[in-house]
Amino acid sequence: MHRVPEAMLTDGEPDVAFMLSWANEPWKRTWDGMNTKGGLMLDQTYGSKTEWARHFDYLQQFWNHPKHIAIGGRPLFAIYRIGHIPVSDLREMLSFWKQRAISRGVKPPLVVQTLNNFYYVDNVAMKLQAYGVDNNDGLIGGSLHFWPTIPFFEKNKSRAWGMMSSTSDLDITPAAPQWWGAYLSFDRRVRVPGATTYQHTPSEVRTSLVASFRKMGHFKRPFPNLMFLTAFNEWNEQAVLEPDDTYGAAMLHALQSALSAVPVRTVLDPACFSKG
Repeated sequence: MHRVPEAMLTDGEPDVAFMLSWANEPWKRTWDGMNTKGGLMLDQTYGSKTEWARHFDYLQQFWNHPKHIAIGGRPLFAIYRIGHIPVSDLREMLSFWKQRAISRGVKPPLVVQTLNNFYYVDNVAMKLQAYGVDNNDGLIGGSLHFWPTIPFFEKNKSRAWGMMSSTSDLDITPAAPQWWGAYLSFDRRVRVPGATTYQHTPSEVRTSLVASFRKMGHFKRPFPNLMFLTAFNEWNEQAVLEPDDTYGAAMLHALQSALSAVPVRTVLDPACFSKG
């Protein structure tokens, strides 16, 4: 899979905006992300400054690409299951990356953590605070909602898996900024027989997205605002946005229709109001 983004550096195709997300978990035959005995094919280790420098240098070629998404000039970079990284290593690695960027005269990456059902176990923000790192350090610049594995907690604290998209910020620390997300369908029986499926029609997808877009106006939104769709058919899990044999291009039409159904709000860059 690494060959696709690497090819973009040379031929510029596909000519679309993009960002990178670090999968960050052990590679197992069951693909459950748990680093336990049995079925482990490739462990996830983090090394020290030598490995951090190599990782940063590899990523920087993508961050420098004109199509890479940036927030305030900082390339956006997501880390999945950030709690897998020992908190002391995480603090030192992100600080090292920040200083390496500054020494090269570029802005450091804006690292965002991926919120899902694993986040509440990892509890990274509180661990970092215990090490004297808070949101003002700029090491973690925000969060994104990763559906369908994000628990949407209602007042009774039960999981409501029926929701297909974000309709509010999650009650976490730090609370902002958060970029919302949605998913189309999810069926992992191909690797976990008997697993519960969450298969949705284009009509259901449209209804959920419209509800999400309408709710956005009630919350302070990051600039620029982004929406993360789980729409890549990894492991044949049926998270499909592109045309397929079942619905044709209906999922794409549902997304387009949902975007058209909600009035556009003009949001100005806060920098426009800065002095000087």
